Amino acid sequence: EFPDNIMIDLVIKLAAIEKHTVAGTSEAVQLNSLVAAFQAARDIEVK
Repeated sequence: EFPDNIMIDLVIKLAAIEKHTVAGTSEAVQLNSLVAAFQAARDIEVK
């Protein structure tokens, strides 16, 4: 479970990833973005 501030940031990033996927961006690029979003959330929580 993530704290609220991290969850909000994660949902915003996931919405952007979905928007770009619908617009036709490469699935590989979006997968990298997804991994990066969760990595950033984990890094923030560790601090």
